[in-house]
This record gives sequence, structure tokens and C-alpha cells, in this order.
Amino acid sequence: MIPENLRKYDYRKNLIVDQNYQITIPKEIREKLQINVGDILVVDVENDRIILRKEDLELPVLKGGQNLSVEDIEASIRKGMRNEGDSD
Repeated sequence: MIPENLRKYDYRKNLIVDQNYQITIPKEIREKLQINVGDILVVDVENDRIILRKEDLELPVLKGGQNLSVEDIEASIRKGMRNEGDSD
């Protein structure tokens, strides 16, 4: 067994890719990182490594319903694009 001070990772587990090329994040990791349904995860690729990290972004949510017109959707997109420039 590797001594605690020499371990490279806080947690390590083998995951299986299913037929839809998906993986399930183990409960222990979800709880530790407070990952919930709807959270944003960023995937980075570094050489032969896949790095998955939680991102503290909030995506705009469009109102749902049958009365949502193309104009409403386009207006929301334009508003989101204007707000993107506010962070500079």
C-alpha cells in the first residue's frame, strides 16, 4: 500500500464506459465535489488524460411552455450574448 503522503490522487476508481460512451460519477465523488443534476462539468484533454472538473457557471435558462416563440428564443440569445461581454 502506498503511504498517504506519497499518493498522487485524493480518490481513484476505475470506471466503465457504457454502450452510449457515458460514465457514471461515483457517489463518493459527487458528494465530495457537491455535484448535482444540472451542474456544469468541464472536460479538458491533456495528452492521454481526460480531466473532468466542476465549473461554477450558471447557464441562462429559457422559460418553457407552449407559448415560446422563435422571437422569444432569439431575444434571449441576444440578451445572453450581450451579458457575456459584461465580464471583461
